[in-house]
Amino acid sequence: MPGTPASATGLMGLRDAGPGSELRIRTDVTVRVPLLGGRIEASVGEQILKLLNAETTFTLDWMNRNA
Repeated sequence: MPGTPASATGLMGLRDAGPGSELRIRTDVTVRVPLLGGRIEASVGEQILKLLNAETTFTLDWMNRNA
């Protein structure tokens, strides 16, 4: 996030999980703001989780309609 005291990094991994696949996602959020950084990190982390859940729901619905 250019120009802000915040950064986010992440990793994604896809592996065989028997009859399907498993996608693992790890995200690290850092906010360098004294006293408030931890709260901001938690809030940003929650928003990222909501976004990933929405994307997963959309993708699964799309796959079910188009399979």
